Amino acid sequence: MSLYLGIDVGTQGMKAQIIDIASSTIAFTESISFGKDFPEFHSPSGYLLDPNPLTVHCDPLMWAAGLDLLFTRLKSKGVPLNHIQAISGSAQQHGSVYLNDSFGEVLKSLRPEQALAPQIASALARKTAPIWMDRSTHEECVELNEKFKGRIQRDTGSPPTERFTGPQIMRFYKTNKEEYNKTKHIHLVSSFIASLMCGRSGPLDYSDASGTNLFNLFTLNWDKEIVEFAAPGLLEKLPMLVPSATIIGEIAPYYAKFGFSAKTQIIAFAGDNPSSLVGTGASLPGTGGISLGTSDTFFCATKEPVLDTKYGHILGN
Repeated sequence: MSLYLGIDVGTQGMKAQIIDIASSTIAFTESISFGKDFPEFHSPSGYLLDPNPLTVHCDPLMWAAGLDLLFTRLKSKGVPLNHIQAISGSAQQHGSVYLNDSFGEVLKSLRPEQALAPQIASALARKTAPIWMDRSTHEECVELNEKFKGRIQRDTGSPPTERFTGPQIMRFYKTNKEEYNKTKHIHLVSSFIASLMCGRSGPLDYSDASGTNLFNLFTLNWDKEIVEFAAPGLLEKLPMLVPSATIIGEIAPYYAKFGFSAKTQIIAFAGDNPSSLVGTGASLPGTGGISLGTSDTFFCATKEPVLDTKYGHILGN
């Protein structure tokens, strides 16, 4: 039996879907609700409530706890997790997680008899993660626009956008330099979850990187000029970049307690909207898709990057 596991980390919950390649069927599914299953995180809709409506953050430990619960439920239902050949996933885009210099060592020394979330708590340089709903970065977007004008949209695929990771990091540096300076790694939600799965600080795929205002679509690398303007020393804190289908390692020993084989491969996680493009069969030009969820999007593929100066965003895929 050859099974493949996909994980989606959304705004309000987390889902798992296991595909049986031999029969081309969905063999197992499971889901959790952050609000219902984790009242201790005080996030009834999947995010923390803040007096300022422009500020929308999550507790990254809630996502880690979600992995534990998701796998516990799959195991309790008798799902043969030892037959999972590879794991990949998608995550809400733009959100950023800030880790200190202990993150790598913490991941290497995870103890299976303990829960995941409390073990990684000490590695957080910032206790909360701004997510895609955050709109507190208007000032930073104005600064980016004044500095780079049309180039930032031409080269990164989007104008400076309040929910994007680059402006979020800029604001964090300006408002809390002490915690920023303690930050060794900055991950997006997708690369943070992938890192937890493979037991090391892992890379970020092109699709999610293109929702940061920091990724150059033409060089397929971080845009050094924009990155350096955003915050000092930022380039060293950002993840390595890889194509979406990259195998980034094998599953961490921690997950053997759920029944996973040590040889289970971890493939780079991606952004949820680009993943939806593939999942709905719209990855080739000529077919569009509509997603109606916590956010509503229309998406379609193009052969070459096409600049839309009025409405859209161009994301690598």
